[in-house]
Amino acid sequence: MKKKFAFLLMDPRLNPEKDRANFETDKFIYYFRSVSGAKNAKAMAVELMEEGVAAMELCGAFGPKLARDIIEATQGKVAVGYVIHDSDQDEGFEKFFAR
Repeated sequence: MKKKFAFLLMDPRLNPEKDRANFETDKFIYYFRSVSGAKNAKAMAVELMEEGVAAMELCGAFGPKLARDIIEATQGKVAVGYVIHDSDQDEGFEKFFAR
């Protein structure tokens, strides 16, 4: 049985119905999903858990509070992490994501 892993990318400009991909290897199935906001993220996380996803990484837009909400939504049944960066990289990310 293949292990299932998911990565969630949050951006209100993305369309969760079409901005998605799956990749499969001999041992893993990788689900890449977009979500447009917190409510959509929780629903997507639960859906993925019900499909058998056992580990999930969240993009940095989630932050610690929403990551905790995802852990609670998945009832602790999914290992959840989120992307962070070292503080010396703040300027570069602020510049990149500036509107």
